[in-house]
Formats: sequence, C-alpha cells, structure tokens
Amino acid sequence: MTTRNAHRIALAGLKGGIGKTTIAIHLAVALARRGQRQLVVDLDPQGGIDLFFASGRLNGLADYLMDRVPISRALKRTPIDGLRLIGRGKLDPVDCPEFENALSRTSAIVDLIDLLDGRFDYIIMDLPCGLGA
Repeated sequence: MTTRNAHRIALAGLKGGIGKTTIAIHLAVALARRGQRQLVVDLDPQGGIDLFFASGRLNGLADYLMDRVPISRALKRTPIDGLRLIGRGKLDPVDCPEFENALSRTSAIVDLIDLLDGRFDYIIMDLPCGLGA
C-alpha cells in the first residue's frame, strides 16, 4: 500500500497582524469539516494557534524542537474531528532565540513533516512574520 503525501500549505507574511493565523485556523476547520485530516503547525513565536485552541500552556513545537518532549506529546487533538494541532508550546521569552535557531536548522521542520506526513491530508503551517531566521 502506498502512502499519500499530505498537501503542505505555508502561510507567511512580512509583518504581523495581517491575518495569517486566522486564515490558517479557518482553512483547517473548513477542510476538517469536509472530512479531510488536518494538521496545523504553529511555527510563530507569538503562538496565536495555541491561544485559539488551548486554554493553557501545552507542550508543542518549541518543546519538541528543544528536545523536551517526544512528538507524541506535542501533537494535540482539538474539539473538531479530523483536526490535530502542534502549537507553539511553552516558550519563555528568553528562549525565543533558541527556538528560532531550532526552526532555522535546515532539516528540523522537514524531518517533522516527513515524520507525520502520511497521517494527514493537509499540513498547514503558520510561519513567523518577517524576514528573520
């Protein structure tokens, strides 16, 4: 049996406040309601996806990339069938440079997407704004 690769959608913008997190959330919900298996990954240090879906500071991408938790503890269910989430996770402001360095490693995100690829129809990534690392 051949595994199908997920469609990958990356939402990016040069400045904050343009609505990319809102678009990521609404797109994921709309596709999930159509029966598609979704994964939303919050790569933005601001953590807007976490704020929308979670009422507390949950483990997430920062915790996984900094080797604090395995991916199974970073991947979360949402109240919406077919929609999973890897939020930003616990990130103290002093750890932002370490998080950005982990994101900028050539293979970090590619390895993560490859690890989860066959489990989802779409992987939607909310990227950090700007032209930083």
